[in-house]
Amino acid sequence: MISDDPKRCRWIDGDPRGPTGRQCPERVAPMRPYCPGHMRRAYKPAVPRVVGELDVDARTTRAIPAPLPAPDPFA
Repeated sequence: MISDDPKRCRWIDGDPRGPTGRQCPERVAPMRPYCPGHMRRAYKPAVPRVVGELDVDARTTRAIPAPLPAPDPFA
């Protein structure tokens, strides 16, 4: 059974409609829907990814040019 207690973490392990669904018993972080442990799992910082020759800014989904290679000081 899923609790409606606003002070309890909203994270569900298993199928929430089935017999294996279990709500996390921890208390929520202040002003958040999850406990601190599940907050770290739910909200991860965006990581830039490389697509071909362009870096993609994960926060805005716009392509930005890849940085130029550093010049060789011995050339």
